[in-house]
Formats: sequence, structure tokens, C-alpha cells
Amino acid sequence: MKNPRMNNQLQFNDTFKSVIEKEILSVINGNQIEIKRKFEAWDSYSFLVSIDSGREYVFKIFRFPEWPPQGKIEKVISLLSNAEIPHEKIIHLEYKHNVFNHGWQLSEYIPGGTAKELIDNKVINRKHYHIKVGEILRELHKIKLDFFGSLNDEPSRFEEYKKYVLHEVNEHTIQYLPERFTHHQETLNLIKQEIVLSLDNQEFDSPRLVHDDVGTRNLLWNFGQPLLIDWVDSLAAPSNRDFATLTYREDTAILPLLEKGYESKINLDSLRLHQLMRFFSLAKYYLEDNDIYEFEKMIYRGRILIKSDIPYGAK
Repeated sequence: MKNPRMNNQLQFNDTFKSVIEKEILSVINGNQIEIKRKFEAWDSYSFLVSIDSGREYVFKIFRFPEWPPQGKIEKVISLLSNAEIPHEKIIHLEYKHNVFNHGWQLSEYIPGGTAKELIDNKVINRKHYHIKVGEILRELHKIKLDFFGSLNDEPSRFEEYKKYVLHEVNEHTIQYLPERFTHHQETLNLIKQEIVLSLDNQEFDSPRLVHDDVGTRNLLWNFGQPLLIDWVDSLAAPSNRDFATLTYREDTAILPLLEKGYESKINLDSLRLHQLMRFFSLAKYYLEDNDIYEFEKMIYRGRILIKSDIPYGAK
């Protein structure tokens, strides 16, 4: 089973470079453009470019239709700006193009490298990283909203988080398991059942802006401070959505470090429920993307979690 987005994805070709130069000069004054590096992500092609051997920018080409959803990035940037939270500065953004079918974005380059690069190269240690992440989430979660769910699509907003979760569970339910994976159906059913049954026993925080994909690849280390990028998954939800993302792959006790930076205790029951939701959605994503290794890994970790009262990352 393949992700249906794959049918319409934009494939890279070498003619893009001349078009990139043309589009950059249409929005920024300059004479000479140098394309330094190309980065490929699942949803975009990005290029580090230099103008007149000085100013540096990132040119991003979107690979899939309606991703990012139109208006979402603009909404996030507005919320971050009003809260005076540092973020990447977008120079230009459009969703249609005669060559880049699904649109493109130009933003200022942020020096410093990703947290992943710096951790791998032992420039920063993981303990320091988790404390600093707690600090940035403390500021981010001060941005409160008056609904749960989509930031840009009003029909996908809810007054109660329980209703949003039920909507999300329905979206993430795997309608068809290939025959070689049918032995996992019981695990998926148990996870879904526990999520639904747990909703009545939870008191959720008020909605606030959550990134929903916090990790070492989406954190730039800019002059010693973490800066979150890539907001396409963001939504209005309880703060534990972000902590579930940070902890769901962890087998060591990172939660005390996050709490130290966040300056607040994290509810373990709520965190566990959000981790179950994370596993449930990722199982479908990896199956549709035909990443069998990660799909099996999600099933294995989900099976462990439903047998434990303690969420990942807490011990």
C-alpha cells in the first residue's frame, strides 16, 4: 500500500536550478546566485543559495499537492510573531507554479546546524538538548487558542479535544491490512480501543499551539538557542502532544530533563494516551509509505506500551 500523495509527487530534475535562479531574482535584488547544497526531505527539495557571495537563503520546493495546506504556515508565523518567539523568516511563499507544481518557498538561512548534526558531532550533549527543548516548549505553549484541531481549516476544528481525537482516530484507522500483516490487527484494535476508552477518564489542558513534530531534525541550534522549523504538522491541542512526540521513541528517562526546562511536571497518564495516539498514526503512515521496518517497529512499541502504565521516556 502506497501513500496516495506519492502518485502526484514532484520529481526533481536538473532544469530546476535555472528556474530557482529566475524566481529568486524576481523577489530579491541581486546579480549572482550560487546554489551551494541540496537537501531532500520526504515532502520537499531544499537548496542553500548565496546571493552575490554574501546573503544566504533556503529555497524550498514542495513535492506534494496541498502540502503544506494553504494558509497554515502564514497562520503559524503570525502566532509566533505576536508571541515574539524566534522563527525562520519567510521571504516568499506560493502554492502554485508552472514548473514547481505544488509551490515553493524562500526563507532566510539560519546558521548553526540542526540539533541532530550537533549531537552526532558531540558539539552539544543530549542532556543539554532536552533541557533547552523544554525551555522553548514552555514559551511556545503560552500561545493559547480557542479551539482544538486545524489551524487553517475551520470545519476541522472542535470545541472539545475528545471530539477531535475521535475524528483523528477515524482518519488514522487502517482500513485494509495486507495479508502478511493481518496478525497485527489485534494490536491495532487494542490500541484504538484503549485510546477511545481513555478519553472519558482524562482532563485535558486548554488548547494551545503545538508543533507536533518536535525532534532533532526540526530544531536548529542558532547561537546556542534552539529554534523550531517545519510547522506543517502543527495544530491546536494540549501541550502533551509535543511531549509525546519527544518521548515516544525513547527508552531512557528524558522526561525529568524536559520538565526541568519546561519548569512544570508532565501528567504521565495524559502523556501515555498521547503516545498511543502517536503510535496509532505512525503505524498507518509507515504502512502507506511502505516503510515496513518502521511499521513493524511501531507495532512492537505499541504492543509494549498497552501492557505498561508508564509512558516511554519516563524511566
